[in-house]
Amino acid sequence: MKILKRIKLSILLFVLLLFVVPSSIFAAGTGDDPKPTKNIPTTEDLRELERKSTLVENHLSNQYTISANGEMKTLGVTAFKQSTGYWCGPATVKQVIHFFRNISGTQQFYADRLGTTTAGTDFSKIPGVLNSYQTENRYIYQSYNSNEFLSWRSALILSRSNRP
Repeated sequence: MKILKRIKLSILLFVLLLFVVPSSIFAAGTGDDPKPTKNIPTTEDLRELERKSTLVENHLSNQYTISANGEMKTLGVTAFKQSTGYWCGPATVKQVIHFFRNISGTQQFYADRLGTTTAGTDFSKIPGVLNSYQTENRYIYQSYNSNEFLSWRSALILSRSNRP
């Protein structure tokens, strides 16, 4: 009986320690370079940013009710598996270029142009590479603060006009 009591007490103590003692959590990286280069927009980028910002403002001021299913659109985009664990940037660029042109370079080709390393890809370089190899859509790099969710959502909705 004493042994059973000690086992129960040991288990209880162990469970309590799990809640009291902090534990480390490790997760795989996203494949993006944590030290992006400073984004220096071109004159054309600034014009496109202004155009898209105006669209977002108009969309926000003319909010409409979304059905219960929300907004949904399906595009036939060919998926390409990442060649390495840190080539999500090159794989994504390949998918977008392939969508517009039905042909694309290798992930190595895009990794070279993006400057991808084992640390990942600097995502601020992706729009320039996308704009160099297709002319259907002008891509710009823009980040949003957490309090700008509606602006981000509007930009996303407006940018998905049958384009990835």
